Amino acid sequence: ANICRRWNLFDSLRDFQAKGGAVWGTCAGLIFLAERINRGAKEGGQELLGGLDVTVDRNFFGSQIDSFETNLPCKIPGDENGPFRAIFIRAPAILSVGDGVEVLGEYVLPAEKRAEIDDKALEKIIVAVKSKRLMATSFHPEITADTRWHKLFVEMAGECEAYGGFEEVAVAKATASEIRLVDPGKLPVFVDSVFAGPAMD
Repeated sequence: ANICRRWNLFDSLRDFQAKGGAVWGTCAGLIFLAERINRGAKEGGQELLGGLDVTVDRNFFGSQIDSFETNLPCKIPGDENGPFRAIFIRAPAILSVGDGVEVLGEYVLPAEKRAEIDDKALEKIIVAVKSKRLMATSFHPEITADTRWHKLFVEMAGECEAYGGFEEVAVAKATASEIRLVDPGKLPVFVDSVFAGPAMD
């Protein structure tokens, strides 16, 4: 959100989303797409792109040192290849979803995590959802070699009409900001070999 506000990207992103563009948010991106934050919102409030009818807990799993991996059962449409190796890094959780939001993945909380939270009746949380052209995951598929979530998103994007472009006002705002200085170059592609040890069950 801070980057979007700093570089005047909110208007352009909202326009893209309103015109049916496909958007996928992972981890913090999930929070950004959510309509509501239940706990953990930044002090003073947090501006959201919104559009995804879910309620999230911003740092449900704790701090950076509480990050973990697990083999996660998932319901990717058209996929029968079994669990996905999910990597959670200071991850949020989805506590509730509205009508029209399809749950694609849930994580069963271990006993030690249930003991930490206020709602002792909570046995599992939602970690992957899809609603029309929006998709969100609490975990990071982009740092594994498994491309099933990427394939789903590409299929979603392929069903969208071509985007007609940004309004002149939005282009002018972005051009006048620091975004003109950004040249990401070639981004690294990580493979599973960069992680030590097998995924946790």
